[in-house]
Amino acid sequence: MNREMAKETIAEMLKAISVMYDKQFTKLVLDSAVLPNITSTQMSILQYMAQHEQDIINQRDLQEAFNLSKSTVSGIVQRLQQHGFIDVIPMPNDKRYKQLVFNQQFRREMQQHEADFDEQLDVMAKRLVAGMSADEVATYQHLLNVSLHNLTDNDG
Repeated sequence: MNREMAKETIAEMLKAISVMYDKQFTKLVLDSAVLPNITSTQMSILQYMAQHEQDIINQRDLQEAFNLSKSTVSGIVQRLQQHGFIDVIPMPNDKRYKQLVFNQQFRREMQQHEADFDEQLDVMAKRLVAGMSADEVATYQHLLNVSLHNLTDNDG
């Protein structure tokens, strides 16, 4: 296998793993009835917001983080707002930019279901490495970290 094909195969596999993980995790959450009426992309955005809750998040951040168009992100934000998951707050210094925050009621529900959510993350983590030895899991984590570091530190 030539070097270019290996890169392409790895990239395709990483994308496929990411998409499958998102879909299966969302299905697991939906089956538990914690978050009804939500897509895997909406779930990913809520996860992103939870992981970056200390940051000011706006639609442009989501466009960059998920490589989505402005109109796609706008539609997702509108649906999350309609479901009562998030609130959109105009920034005080520039009304054109709007901060995305969890709706207070939804935040309380998230806190009530935090143990269920953690359990679902654990189930998915175990599925991701099923059949691997402890050494293989450690190697897998190491290689993923190296790849992430390489992509983060080398902007071209």
